[in-house]
Order: sequence, then structure tokens, then C-alpha cells
Amino acid sequence: MKTLGLVPPSFGSLDSVGARNPGRRRTKSQWFPIWPAYPVGLIKGAKLFDSTVVDAKPEQVLDMAEDYDLIFIHSSEASLHLELKFAKLLKERKKDVLIVLGGQCATVMGRELIQNSCIDAVAIDEYDYTIQEISEKGDINVKGVLTKDGFTEPRERPQNLDALPWVSKVYKENLPIKKYYLPFVQRPYVSIFDSRGCLANCSFCLSPQTFTSHHADGSHFRVRYRSVDDTIAEIEWIKKNLRVREVFVDSDTFTDRTSITNGRLKDFCEKIRPLDIKWSCNVRGDASYETLKMLKDANCRLIVTGFESYNDAQLQAIQKGVTTKQYDSFAQNVRRADLKIQSCWIIGLPGETWETVENNMKFVLKTRPNNLQVAPAHALKGTSLYKWASDNGYIGLPLFNKRGQQLPQISQPQFTAEDTSRAIDMMYRRYFLSFGCLKTVLRDFLTGGAGERERIIRDITEFSKDSLQRLLATQTLNN
Repeated sequence: MKTLGLVPPSFGSLDSVGARNPGRRRTKSQWFPIWPAYPVGLIKGAKLFDSTVVDAKPEQVLDMAEDYDLIFIHSSEASLHLELKFAKLLKERKKDVLIVLGGQCATVMGRELIQNSCIDAVAIDEYDYTIQEISEKGDINVKGVLTKDGFTEPRERPQNLDALPWVSKVYKENLPIKKYYLPFVQRPYVSIFDSRGCLANCSFCLSPQTFTSHHADGSHFRVRYRSVDDTIAEIEWIKKNLRVREVFVDSDTFTDRTSITNGRLKDFCEKIRPLDIKWSCNVRGDASYETLKMLKDANCRLIVTGFESYNDAQLQAIQKGVTTKQYDSFAQNVRRADLKIQSCWIIGLPGETWETVENNMKFVLKTRPNNLQVAPAHALKGTSLYKWASDNGYIGLPLFNKRGQQLPQISQPQFTAEDTSRAIDMMYRRYFLSFGCLKTVLRDFLTGGAGERERIIRDITEFSKDSLQRLLATQTLNN
């Protein structure tokens, strides 16, 4: 079947496919649609089209989609209503087109989604070979699919990740790479995975709980890894063919304990060092100095760390598996290793108070990260955080407003959704106006080269624009 992996039209700058926490952010970001890139690479002649990054109009995308027999969409709670609307419009034009939804959201909400007359099937769990088989057979009755007649039978998640295509080649053939941007990376960049799954068990994180780990059958936390040689070969190909400034290894936790104890991380660092390419990765807040120094020596420019909270009771409540004492040691080690860091926080988690927010703020001011992200707690369906919030009646606002911006969804008796919004504004304002932040930004601007200067200028511009829009919106409401 002529096959199209599609990111349908949505709000401008909406991150819905590659982002772990979808929505429009205060600083513009655009993640690569990494999950649908895999089946596109497996299917001869298939195409991947991202409507959001080129701001394509619905009519244009409908005209293009009419030429295909099979359309598959990686859904998210942020964009689901728009995806269903697009599916309806496409079915009105071409009744015999097969429309398949996949992804974390579709896996969780499959039985609800399949009731929609415009959806032919839902691909459950990782759908790489499911979509390939549907395309080759011209039939939705394959393993790993929920149809209107019921669930077929489970499909094992891919075990040999080296057998999967390189997403970077799919990007080159299908996407305008220079249009993708993250606040913390130097552009142009590309993102890749070197593994699937996560050893952690954070209550708010959707993918490991629903999509990439075998939680349903009791074999929790199974992580599958690409060989180091295959990952390094892809990065070497990227350097030769894509001319990007940075590669972001976007595995859930690149430095997990298995990679460290079995020597995999050391092997990776030794093999990427001669390539002389900038790269970045996700790192848990318990990594040792030896691990961080190993990354730095291998030309890692920046790490992304989800601290979430600087309160041990909250960290325990969300099953983070890290303590504030470990965070203190980790922050010292990051500075000692001279690594840049994107520091990520969540406001509105279980037990949030103004005191816990103030503790977060003190830690941020003390550690002076190179970039800061503060997000509202989102209880995405399928997570244990959603069950907690739903069981206690704490889910108030929707996830997003009409512009696709993230809203503070959870409202607790001692800390309301409005408190969450105020706390996020406060953390951003106090940090970005602090002497420590100004010193860090100025140092990065003067020493980081052209890529770092472009990143900083763009971040300041985007954040200022968003702040002005929010201020005007507030004044309009008050008037």
C-alpha cells in the first residue's frame, strides 16, 4: 500500500510526537517525529510528512493525503482532537483510505478510539513492524492491532534494535531538518535513540508505563539497547551527510546503571570521541563524577536532567528513585565536570506547597543551570500519576488551552491550579532576572561559538514573545 506517516496540522509550534510531555511551551521547540520515522524507513516508498514544522494548511495536507492508501498517525492527548478531525475530513474525501493511530496515547485509549467511525485500526505498543505488515499485506488484521472486531494478538516489541532503520536517513529524505529546534541544543540538530525503555519508574512518565516497557505482563523495566557500533555508525553518517551542529541522544536515560556496569557507556564514549562531534543526552540526577567526566571527555556538550522536585517526600511520591542528597552531589559533579545542563522541574506534583516550590527555587539559584524548564504536572492517561489525581478528584483544568499551551491540570486542596501557574511564572522570573543566570548566559554567549549565540538569542526572543502574549491575555481578561 502507498503509505504515509503523518503529523497532521495542529496549533503552531505544537510538540506532539517526539516530546514526552506534549504541548506548546514558553520557548518554542520542535522535536523530530522519531517514532513514525521507523516504519517509514522499513516500508519501501513510504513518506513521512510533518505538517506542524512547515505550518501546512489542512487543505494542503488533505490534497496530499488523498494520494495514499494507508495513513498512520502517532497520537498524543495534546493533538488527539485535531487528529480525529483530520481523519474525518480525509474519510469524507476518500472513504477507502486506511487510517491507523499509534503511539502512547493510542495504546492507552485504543478501545475508545476504535469506536470512532473514521479510525480503521489502532496499533498497540511499538508499531514499527505492525505498520510495515499492514502496508505489505494491505490488511489491518495483523499482530498488535485493535480493530472494530477486537484485538488481534500481541506483537512482541522489537528486540534487535540494530535491525531497525536509521531515523537520520528518514529525516534527510523527508523532513526540513533545519526547521527543528529545541531550546537547549545548537541548531541544526537531529535526535536519535540508542535504546528503548527505562529502568526508572517515575509516576508521571507516560512512555515507559504504556509503550516501551513490559509493565502489563509483570516483566517491568526491560530496556533494549542498540549495539554501540550501530549507534556510532549512525552518528558518523550524520556528521558526513547532514551537517548538523549537534546530535541529541534522546533515550529515556542514556546513562542508566546497566550501561555503566556492563561497560557499554565507556565503549560508546571511547568510540564517539574521535568523531569530534557535539552531542547531548538525558542523564538522571544520580550520575557520578566519573560518569559525567567520561561524557565531557567524549565531547558531550550538555545533559538534560529531570529534577522535578527538591523535596524528598515528593520524590518518593512520584517514585523518582533519587534523593535531594544525591541531587546536591550531582550538581557539584556537573559543575566539576564542566558540563552544561538543562534543568527540568515540574510544579503541581503530589504534596506541592509554596514551601516545596521555594526549595526548588533555592536549588536552581544555587546550581545556576544553563537552561531552565518549568512545567505544570500533567496526569497523562495511563500513568500512575493519572490514577492518583483521578482517584482523589484533583483533575481540574484540561491539559491545554485553545492555543495548545500547557495548562496546570492538577488542583490540590493545599495547592491549586492557579498556584501552579503563579509558581511557574515566579520560578522563571526569579531565575532569569538573577545575577547567577545573567552570568551563566553571558559566559555561554561569549565562549560558546556561533551555535550557542544563535541558541541564546532565539531563546530570549521566543521567551519574551510568549511572556508578552501572556501579559496581554491577562490584561484582556481583567478588562
